[in-house]
Amino acid sequence: MPADWKGRLTEIDPRDREAIPFPRPETEAATAADVAEIDRMQEILFAQGRHALLVVLQGPDTSGKDGTVRHVSDR
Repeated sequence: MPADWKGRLTEIDPRDREAIPFPRPETEAATAADVAEIDRMQEILFAQGRHALLVVLQGPDTSGKDGTVRHVSDR
């Protein structure tokens, strides 16, 4: 979600397949910026060689956890 969003999660309909109350182009741009920042931070962690990162993915069956792990680890 954009950093300046002041809404509440209760305002989002959980049945909404889009699940994001923002226009698609804005959401894709925000996601791309987040990915770039994560890549930058990962490079710093790797270069320092002193820290580890634990990522916990939680979701019901068929929520895409395995695909996410495969996508991230293929980078």
